[in-house]
Amino acid sequence: MEEENQTGVVYFHFHPFSMDPAMAPLLFVAFLLLFLGSLVGNVTIGLTIWRDHSLHTPMYFFLFVLAVLEIGYSTNIAPLTLASILSVGHMLISLPSCGAQMFFFILLGGSDCVLLAVMAYDRYVAICHPLHYHVIMSWRLCGQMTVGSLGLGFLLGAAPCHPQVQCTEYMEATNQTGMIRFHFRPFSKLPEVQMLIFVAFLIMYLVSIGGNGSISLIIWINHSLHTPMYFFLASLAALEICYSSTIAPLTLASVLSAERALISLPGCGAQMFFFIFLGSADCILLAVMAYDRFVAICHPLRYTLMMSWPLCVQLALGSLVLAFILAMQLTVLIFQLPFCRSKEISLFYCDVLPVLRLACADTWVHEAILFVVSLTVLTIPFLLIALSYVFIVAAILKIRSAEGRHRAFSTCSSHLT
Repeated sequence: MEEENQTGVVYFHFHPFSMDPAMAPLLFVAFLLLFLGSLVGNVTIGLTIWRDHSLHTPMYFFLFVLAVLEIGYSTNIAPLTLASILSVGHMLISLPSCGAQMFFFILLGGSDCVLLAVMAYDRYVAICHPLHYHVIMSWRLCGQMTVGSLGLGFLLGAAPCHPQVQCTEYMEATNQTGMIRFHFRPFSKLPEVQMLIFVAFLIMYLVSIGGNGSISLIIWINHSLHTPMYFFLASLAALEICYSSTIAPLTLASVLSAERALISLPGCGAQMFFFIFLGSADCILLAVMAYDRFVAICHPLRYTLMMSWPLCVQLALGSLVLAFILAMQLTVLIFQLPFCRSKEISLFYCDVLPVLRLACADTWVHEAILFVVSLTVLTIPFLLIALSYVFIVAAILKIRSAEGRHRAFSTCSSHLT
């Protein structure tokens, strides 16, 4: 029996943190905060060293490389961990994917350890041989030490290993009377295409996180940018970070998964809630930013009086409150419907309409409400933005000097992009 056909795909599942479903959201939030804190902190270190030429020294060069390694290290583990926490049942990973994760885990972890020893040597030379520091720690030697650290990490990661693992066979549940769970439709049946899609999604996610994190931190650090316009821009960047993190980790895990990546009904509801909440807050905040630019250009002498800091905070909080109320009502409305059995979601995340169509009940009233709400949320902010820019363009065209018109238009660039 045990020596029968072993030509099938071998895959593993992760041991759950807790068997209590109520603990899953708490663990997910804790791990997500740790991941985002690590990612934003290391991106900030890297960008600060990159931009500040006074920090272009061997010590900060090694710190920059260490920050990049830490970004890769946390990204190698966190997305799949977050997905496995939300997943009901066994979160599957194929043997090649498991090997790839293990390789990068050893490569980046080993390189981290070697690089820390290199940094200790750099400090030893700087303190014990200060007069010879620039001669000993030349840029050529720094580059060789960095490449050597990566080379040793690569050798450790690529070294043959023969772990004794227990292979478990996954079988589709025949009894459908248990907990309802959904699975996402795969992008492709070809593993090569799946890997390309994974790399593309990962790059887009990291660019989004890095870009928006950099915007928020630059505005936070630079006191000259502490104005209403940049306050709203920092708030928008923070919302974008959370918005992409709501979808991307589970999407990346489902792309890598050899089998169906499962998500429970509560997990799907949580993802949908944050998707609606953050997306709606984005739309409302864009309308608020358009109003801010309208006041700045059409009423420049009264700008500081009209756009006071208490009003800015109230507008930002109001955007979040309106979005929260909308998301809570829609999520409760949809998940009050009966879901009879596990089904496939036609997208790679829990969007409203695909999940609504999985309910085993008449949903035409819910679809009509969804259409009206979506039209309202998208149309009203769009009309406010369009109306604001009609007044803005009319006011700018009245400016006689070309330099003045260019300066006025440039203040709207952050909102338009």
